[in-house]
Amino acid sequence: MTFQDAEGKECSIHIPLERYDEAMDYFIKENWEELKKFEEWNGQEYKDHEIRVTECYCGKCVVG
Repeated sequence: MTFQDAEGKECSIHIPLERYDEAMDYFIKENWEELKKFEEWNGQEYKDHEIRVTECYCGKCVVG
């Protein structure tokens, strides 16, 4: 996930499957400090079955 924190800094994090719902909750609530506690993205790979977003309720995501 890539997002901008409250200061406008772009942050990219790795979200393990078991913490996906937690991360999305932080994103929807704009809790950037908690999101920044996730492991920084460094090219990790997701398996096909790990995350498949089919709908979003926050109004900020484009799913398709």
